[in-house]
Formats: sequence, structure tokens, C-alpha cells
Amino acid sequence: SIAYHNKAYSIAKLLNNKRLKVVSLNNLGLTYEEKKEYNTALSFFDKAIVMDSLFEKYPSKYARILHNKAYCNFKLNKTKTVLDDFYKARKIRIEIKDISGEIQSDLDLTEYFKSINNIPEAKLYSNRALALAKKIGETESILDALLVASEIDKTNATKHLAKYIQITDSVTNEQLAYRNQFSIIEFETQEKEKLNLQLQQENTAKELQLEKENLRKWVLVLGLLLLVIIALFIWKKYKAEAKAKNTISIQKDEIEDQKNTVEKLQRELHHRLKNNLSIIDFFITLAKGKFKNKEYQDKLSELQNRINSMFAIHTQLIKKEDITSVNAKSYIESLTHSIQEVYNNTNISMTHLINENEKLGTKLSFPIGLIINEFVTNSYKYAFPENMEGKITIKLHSDQENYYLEATDNGIGLPEDFDIETLTSFGIDTIKLLTEEYHGIFQLNGSQGVQLNIILPR
Repeated sequence: SIAYHNKAYSIAKLLNNKRLKVVSLNNLGLTYEEKKEYNTALSFFDKAIVMDSLFEKYPSKYARILHNKAYCNFKLNKTKTVLDDFYKARKIRIEIKDISGEIQSDLDLTEYFKSINNIPEAKLYSNRALALAKKIGETESILDALLVASEIDKTNATKHLAKYIQITDSVTNEQLAYRNQFSIIEFETQEKEKLNLQLQQENTAKELQLEKENLRKWVLVLGLLLLVIIALFIWKKYKAEAKAKNTISIQKDEIEDQKNTVEKLQRELHHRLKNNLSIIDFFITLAKGKFKNKEYQDKLSELQNRINSMFAIHTQLIKKEDITSVNAKSYIESLTHSIQEVYNNTNISMTHLINENEKLGTKLSFPIGLIINEFVTNSYKYAFPENMEGKITIKLHSDQENYYLEATDNGIGLPEDFDIETLTSFGIDTIKLLTEEYHGIFQLNGSQGVQLNIILPR
């Protein structure tokens, strides 16, 4: 993304087109903001906002860049000018009737006031965002506003979430209906294409046979015209091949279009699943707030970690062009980071030995993620008592046939009378069952720390 935005910016500079330069600078800033590299993002927003006559010629772009700049400063806790910039950008958007931009301003002001615990102001902007989104009927904006409102307005959280689920279900049903219709059309089209292709092949074969017979007759009868007939035959053959190649090219384009449509539907499905997991996670968080029993809260936190291992998969798949696999290193690092945040034990360090280019197919990414989640959680809970310092290491590599996962800690290990067949530990039982379910090999050694070795067929 960054490479292409830089290329676009270079072309805009060659053309000396101010509007395109502003667009490219803003896109570069947003890309780095998405990576949470806010200082780098600010450098691009600052460069764009000082462009000559930007406010006079392109007020909507000026407001957008000013708003993005304020958001990055807010994330960096540089709050001196944040609120003024948010207000100024919002005022411009109201004046030029940029309703979508105004909704984004209200949502980010909600987040800002929530961060400083000014709940009345947060509710005010949350309600405004929801009202505007409903006014223009923008489904995605309505869903975003409902989620924000459910977090701010605890009294009506259930009502907001119920509306969110209702809209999400409605969208999902429409997409399912479209997908079913598309599948029928695709099947019928493929059948017709097969029939047409077969007829074309038969006709081509008949034409070639007829041409050969005519050629023999002409050779026998008109030997003097031999060269002309040969030239005519070659020309017809060339045209037929060119036509066949053109037909194949058109069919390939149609297949690619169908593939892109299917991938779009699959990506949308991952997006909906991610949102549903987010709602489940939110309800668990509400439950943790209702019950103060530590054991109960610990169990709910473990459940959230398991959900997060699935949430991380859908998050990566939504962002990727290839939705059949995920990057193993970034996925596992994201997963273990979530567990580290839950237990917040600075005496325990985490090491990942995974190749940058290692890929995980979507089928095996779920069990591998859950296995790592259970092992790391058990290590944090039991391997290092009394604030003992320790280290957890995750290794993953693969060959053409198998994935090889090794998870170790240098903690107190397992007791001498440890017997996995009689063990009632939910975490280790889960690891063993997942390994068996996917036809893998499971080994556990607890003599010096705990070492887990798993081989899973690709």
C-alpha cells in the first residue's frame, strides 16, 4: 500500500497537480495511522495541510486532514490542540454539508471525551453520530455508531446492541440471498458454457474436415492454383486460432470476475464473524463487571483469550487480498500479546522463533491458535509461582508435509507423578483433543520446565 501511494505521489508531483498530491499525502498518513505509527502519519498530514490555498480550494480535504492530524495527536497524548482541531474540522464539515465526515467527527469526539471520562459529552456526540447515520441511511455508519453508543450509554447498551444485531442479521440475510442467487446463475452459466464450447469444438472439427476434403479436390483438379489454396488455408486456420484464443481470454476474464465476487462475499463473511465475536467479547466484559469473584473473572478472561485467537484470524483475513492463509508470525505475536496484557506479569518474557514468510492455512490456523493460547495461559498461571522470572518460547516451521510447533517454558515443570491420561486440566485436554482432531502427533515433557511438541499434517 505504501509503495503504491508513494508512486501515486511521485506522479502527482510530475503533473504538478495539487489536489492529487494532497490525496496521496493523506492516504500515506492514513496507512501509517492504521499501523499505529502515529508520528510518521503526522509528518504526512503536516505536509499536506500547509499546501498553498488548500482550505480555500478544497475545504473538504482540509477538514479531513485536520481531523486526521488531531486524531493522531490524540493517540500520542499530545492533547494541547486536539479538541480545537476536532471542533474546527467538524465545523467546516457542517458548513459544506459533508454528513459522512460529520459522523466521523462525532464518533472520534465520543472516543476523545470517553478517554478523559467526560461521559455526558461522549453521550452527546455519540447520539449525534447515530442520528446523522440514521438520517442518511448509511448502514456501516449506523453499525459503528450503535457499537460506540453501547459502550458509552450503559443504561441502553442492551437496546443498542439488539438494534446492531438486527441490522447485521438483515444485511447477512440479504447477502445470503444474493449468494444463493449468484450460485444458481453461476452453475447455469457454467453448464451453458460447457455446452457451447462442446458445440464449437464439434463445428470446428467439421469445418477442418471439410476444408481438408475441399483441399484434396482442388489439388487434384486445379494443380495450378496450389499455392493460392495453401495460402487461403493458412489464413483461415490463423483466423480460427485467433478466434479460439479470444474466446478463451473472454472465458478467463469471466472466471476471474466470478472468483473476485466469491472472494468479496467470503471477505464480508469474515467481517461479520469478526463483529459477532466482538459482541460476544463485549458481553463477557459486561459479565466480568457484574461479578467480582476473582476465580470467575479469571475463567472469563481465559474464555476471552480463546475468542481473541479466532478474532485475530478474521481480522487478518479481512485485510489480506489472499483470504486462504494468514501470516503465522504476525498472527501468533498478536495472539500472545493479548494474553500478556491480561496477566500483566513483567517478570515473564515472550520469544517467537517464526520465519517472516511462514503462512498458515485457514483450516489449521484455528487449532494452532487455540493450542498456543492454552499453553501460554497455563504457563502464566502455573509455571512461575511467587513472581518467579521466566521465559516462554514459541517456535513454528513447516515443510511440504507438516507443521512443527514447539512451545516451551523454563518454569517449575510438571510434578513427578504427572500422568496425562488421568489429568483433568482443561487446557492440556484441549491441546490433546485438538491435536487428535487434526490427525497430529502430541508430545509433552515436564522434567525441566514444560516442553510441548506437536506435528500437524498440512
